[in-house]
Amino acid sequence: MAPSQWRRRLHWGPGSSLLRDAYGGGALQEQRYNPELQKRSLANREQKQQDFDNFVVKLKEYSKSKKTSTVASIACIIKNLLIRLVVWDAAADAEAATKARALEEQQNLAASAKARSNEIRKEAISGK
Repeated sequence: MAPSQWRRRLHWGPGSSLLRDAYGGGALQEQRYNPELQKRSLANREQKQQDFDNFVVKLKEYSKSKKTSTVASIACIIKNLLIRLVVWDAAADAEAATKARALEEQQNLAASAKARSNEIRKEAISGK
């Protein structure tokens, strides 16, 4: 069961009053809105509603404009970034492959040099 389901069951379940009382009793139920804040909120209510209405009107105007929408431009930017990441990833893979080939070549040269030196030693030992 998901955690959110457990919270719902605890909140609305048969033992919810026990849990609520154990964590603060009736004090949690009797919290009220601060009167000063309520006065301020009521005084600013009309201005906030007007601001919201203006915002919605502007939003509707912007959505009707023929310019590319912000969502489309953001999608384009994300697409370009993903392309760059893919290119960078491919470049990094190519660089890693080049380094691996160079390392393998160095190891092969070292192995052949060691084999030659061992061969020279064997010849020197057998020639004595």
